[in-house]
Amino acid sequence: MQTFFGTDGIRGSVITNPYLSAPFLHRLGMSLAQWAQQKHGTTPLFVVGADTRGSAHTILNAIAYGIMKGGGLCFNAGILPTPALQHIVTTQAHYYHYGIMITASHNEASDNGVKIIAPYGKLLASDQEIITEFIAHTPSFSQCPASLTIPPIQTHHASSYLMHFSTIFPAHLLQGMHVVLDCGQGATYRIAPIVFQSCGAKVTVIGNEPDGENINGGYGSTAPQMLQKKIVEIGADIGFAFDGDGDRVVAVNYRGELFDGDDILALLSTHPRFSAEHTIVGTVMTNSGLSSWLHGQHKKLVRSPVGDAHIERILRAHKAELGGEPCGHIIIRSHLPTADGIFSALCVAHTALLTGNRLLKTFTHLAQSTINLPAKHTQNLTEEPFASIIRLHEQSLLPGRSVVRYSGTEPLLRIMTEHPDQEIAEQASHELAKQLKPYMYDLGA
Repeated sequence: MQTFFGTDGIRGSVITNPYLSAPFLHRLGMSLAQWAQQKHGTTPLFVVGADTRGSAHTILNAIAYGIMKGGGLCFNAGILPTPALQHIVTTQAHYYHYGIMITASHNEASDNGVKIIAPYGKLLASDQEIITEFIAHTPSFSQCPASLTIPPIQTHHASSYLMHFSTIFPAHLLQGMHVVLDCGQGATYRIAPIVFQSCGAKVTVIGNEPDGENINGGYGSTAPQMLQKKIVEIGADIGFAFDGDGDRVVAVNYRGELFDGDDILALLSTHPRFSAEHTIVGTVMTNSGLSSWLHGQHKKLVRSPVGDAHIERILRAHKAELGGEPCGHIIIRSHLPTADGIFSALCVAHTALLTGNRLLKTFTHLAQSTINLPAKHTQNLTEEPFASIIRLHEQSLLPGRSVVRYSGTEPLLRIMTEHPDQEIAEQASHELAKQLKPYMYDLGA
């Protein structure tokens, strides 16, 4: 069966991706409404949020029109981070059935996407299969009006995410701390400064002037250089950079040194709230240095496939609290079943204060080298010739390792090699990419 959903729903270029065209989005909205009505036996209510991309309004109109035509109701939450929408859907599950987030996360501004959010977690694979069946049997219909009247969500629903922080973090929590926030010209640009200021921090903000076209453009978690420079320039204590929709975060200390999601997991494991945790969940991409460090702390690293849904599933299985990815997706399970950059950043800042670890030092990373190859179509990497090429490189890398996988959010083949020697890691990744690239092109990838 053809699938429209990747790791995080639908994502791609708003110009070339057929699944982001108005006709398909009409069908998607109608299918979601009909599926939800069948599942719940009542008129389904959807709440839709978006990041700061200029294409969000067009996508919102198309999906909302389809939802209404399918018998559902749609409410507009405006610009807000994905975790905030997840929080609204989870805490207001008696009211809203599902959330729809219009975002392409860390991708460039010319991309956009659609994430479907269920209360208490993302949709199960079985739900996605059923929705796909509905889409397949839903015909295209005439284009929607240029502008729809989509009612906003109730004020207290919109503010519930902010109120949640005030119940967990006291107003004086970060008193005396100077924090720099890089909002990546994305969805956190309003709410992140408010949260940190409400906790007593002095806040300097960069990347907070979105214009619809500059999201992730030289700012944010995928480009933290401006944050690193700003912290040193003004003598701030700590800084955090978020991605376009606010579910990723990376940290920077007062020296301007960068710390990724693996570092953040290690730091949070030293917070008194999490110090008793024996199991930390990472992914196949998690640095092996973290595993060794955790072993020395009498803890263990359990690896999952890449993606929030996989991490959260394994967290539940182990009844564990902390999980995440090197890119900065950090899940604190008692907070939300998905990553929340703002919440994670607050916890890191609090950890630095409680432990006196202003440098944010934790473990020594094993050398890694990552190469991304364009891949318009995926091939089965367990089949030949891929399997033999990858296996031979894995054997030659010992005691290191390699991970070759397709991105679930971008048309890329990701090649990661890891070894105690940086030069060996880099040579291995380049050689592996060199050998895989011709086959990919020959096979139409």
